[in-house]
Amino acid sequence: MVFLLFKLGLRIGEAVALKWSDIDWETREINIHRMEIRMEDENGKLEVVIVEYTKKKSPADDRYLPLGDYEINLFEIVKQTNEEAGYLDDDFIFCDEEERTKIREFDNCIRAQCTREGIEVKSAYEIRTIIPYYKY
Repeated sequence: MVFLLFKLGLRIGEAVALKWSDIDWETREINIHRMEIRMEDENGKLEVVIVEYTKKKSPADDRYLPLGDYEINLFEIVKQTNEEAGYLDDDFIFCDEEERTKIREFDNCIRAQCTREGIEVKSAYEIRTIIPYYKY
């Protein structure tokens, strides 16, 4: 997921909400049109949910992004890995044996990797804002 965040300029909430059905393998495009957010339930408690929209009032709203050979290859590796491990969760691309990967889990992995590598700890959001993503 880290490579796709960098290459496609995705928000972490968009990446964890990606589904295989968002990829058009023939046109080599991916439709970014949902994201994970925290929303209050009827009792005022915050819960993590997937919504069928992205950040509004943004030039990076619901959009189609081209996929190069690099991205296609990454998605194929993830798909094969998921199938071999038996990871399935309602068509979500990034998941484990229990459910889809959530923002907090992924962000914790990034922070832990920074610590292991002895570099300044950054969140996925901080990485996205300081590293320009690959443009076609």
